[in-house]
Parts: sequence; structure tokens; C-alpha cells
Amino acid sequence: MKIQQLFALIICLLIECCFVSIKAQDTSTLRDSVTVVMMKDGSVYQGKIVSEKEDKIQLQTKTAGILDLLRSDIKTIEKRVLSKTGQVWFPNPNYTRYFFGPTAFCLQKGESYYQNTYLIINTFNYGITNYFTIGGGIELISLINGEPIFMLNPKLGFPLGGKWAAGGGVLYINSKIFSSERDFELNGLGIGYGLLTYGSHEHNMSLGVGYGWVNDEIANQPILTVSGMTRVSKRLGLVSENWFLPIEGSLKGLWGYGGRIMGENLTVDLGFIYNREVANDIFKIGFPYIDLVVRFGKKAAKKEAQE
Repeated sequence: MKIQQLFALIICLLIECCFVSIKAQDTSTLRDSVTVVMMKDGSVYQGKIVSEKEDKIQLQTKTAGILDLLRSDIKTIEKRVLSKTGQVWFPNPNYTRYFFGPTAFCLQKGESYYQNTYLIINTFNYGITNYFTIGGGIELISLINGEPIFMLNPKLGFPLGGKWAAGGGVLYINSKIFSSERDFELNGLGIGYGLLTYGSHEHNMSLGVGYGWVNDEIANQPILTVSGMTRVSKRLGLVSENWFLPIEGSLKGLWGYGGRIMGENLTVDLGFIYNREVANDIFKIGFPYIDLVVRFGKKAAKKEAQE
């Protein structure tokens, strides 16, 4: 089997896993998420909130029916993932992006995360509201050289109903590498994009389209992305991120695939990025990709859930 055929098979399997996982959600009951309520006396209840009032909530449980729980007795309220075997998992802590490209989901208000890619690219994102996230970052080698490359990434995202969400934003990268003779202007490259995402935080697929620019020159053709992720166990997910770039009058494919190792507040992505034109004997299956994401703001999210 040729390496291109093997690579295509891997991508197809990853995308098929995403479709199967999303389809399975439609026939499940209380298997995608569960509300876990911890009381101040140490008791823990799990189920689905069916009613919320100023002084209490009603929780539909599997074994005890509907419980009336006073808010004054509640310590925390958390959303968790309920697996098909009945195990309670922590939610996907890195649901707003694949490897590099975003989903249409935004961070919740007060949530944030730090991402380190290849040990040298450092970015930070913060949820201003439930529908607006702002991010930025810097690259370390250029910083040491005294000509730092920095990034800015605002994003909007909102639910459309059902399992659909839409979003859009801008990724801007500034550096003297892209500067013109006009020293007082921000020069660089970037992309303005729109997104459609179908699925949940645990299993989803996204289609994106955007236009790139360098300095004041805008590309004639759009950039397209097709990506997906699926969670296959408590601590492992599969990710596929694929770009179609306008190069020399045609769209060239840039393919990404790999795994996501999950902790409650962090993830590590290990994968490969492949392009047929630049593949060689060393990187036949793709150039290695690695990043680390650490999530913050969990306490703020808990407090908001109680209110």
C-alpha cells in the first residue's frame, strides 16, 4: 500500500469515527452529559436538572426520582459526561479547537486556557462572554531575537439550535518579516473566517471558509477547512484537521491527524501534519505535531452554574 493510500485511509477512518459517534448521540438518553451536584454535607447526586428556581433546583435522578435540592445546601454544580457504560467522565477540557483550527464553540465566561505548541509558540485565550473569546500569543525565538512575532485571535460563536453552532473570527500574525517600508502600520498576515460545527463538545465536525491576506493584499481564493474530533475513552480522543490552501491557482491539501490525551484540566495533542508535495523519506507519514493545553477558570464556571 502506498503511503498516500495509507494516509487517506487514516483520515477516512477518523472522519467515520466522528460521524458514528455523533449519530450515536441521537439515540442515547442521558449518555452525553449529566449534572453532578455536590452538597455541603458531602452528598453527591447526578442526573438532569428539570426545574430551576431562585431558592432550589429539581434534579431528575435514575434511582431516586426527582429530588428538590435547596441552593443554600449546594456546594457545586458541574456538567459531566456520562459514558455508555454508565461511568461519569470529566468534560472535554479542550473543546474550542482541534490542533490549530477552531470549532464554533466559545469558552464560557471566565474560562481560559494556555496553549504551548512545539515548546516555542505560546497563546492564551479568555472567555469575555459565553459567545465571545479573545486570544493572543507570542513566539519565543523571535522574542529572543528582538523582533517578536505576536498573534491576535478574537472569535464569536453561538448555538443555532439542535446540534448546530456557528462562529467566526480573525487570526492575525504580526512580524517585521511581513513589514513594508511604512514603519507605523501593523503589517503581517492573517485570515478572516466563518465556521459551522455539528455535534457536541465530545464528538463534532466543522466546516470552515476564510480569506487570507498578507499586508494589504487579499487572496483571490478562499481557504477551506474540514475537521473533526471524537472522544473514544475517558482520556483519549481522535482529531482530524484538514486544510485546503489556494496555492498557484489551485487548492493544495494540508492534512492533520492524531490523538488527544485528556486530563481534567489539560490535554496533550500528538499527531502528524502531511502534505504530499513536501513529504520525503523522513516525514513519509507527516511532520510531527505536539501541543499542550492547560485550562483555567473552572471555579468561575462552577459559581456561574450555581447562580
